[in-house]
Amino acid sequence: MSETQEKQELPAPPKAPNIVIQDLEGDMSKKVMYSKTFTVDYLSPDDGNRIVGTFTVKRPTLGDLSQFGSIKARLNGGERVSRDIDWLNEMLAFCQVVLTNTPDWWDPYTAYDEELLTLVFQHARSFQDSFRKRME
Repeated sequence: MSETQEKQELPAPPKAPNIVIQDLEGDMSKKVMYSKTFTVDYLSPDDGNRIVGTFTVKRPTLGDLSQFGSIKARLNGGERVSRDIDWLNEMLAFCQVVLTNTPDWWDPYTAYDEELLTLVFQHARSFQDSFRKRME
């Protein structure tokens, strides 16, 4: 879908909270899917800009999980870092590995506010968690 088509079909901007995330695949509980597409509609509290984009997240393989660990370790510089920085690097590394399609504006390494990164990470991580066996 072109950027022009996306702009024409946009609903009203989000009010509270500042972000709306919506799955595009329908009811996922009925079949096993190894990727999921979702849209993000974000209203920046800093400058009031609204950004909308489509993301695709994949189920990570064992190799992907290894790559995630390597990226996180590189971001941590092989050193002990604060819990906040460790968590930030975990989100950055995870998104780098599992997000296979992102909007042109998506570059969390150059962002100033971690709210959008955190919410996209949580949505992507919940997809991975959906594959784990539930304890009864």
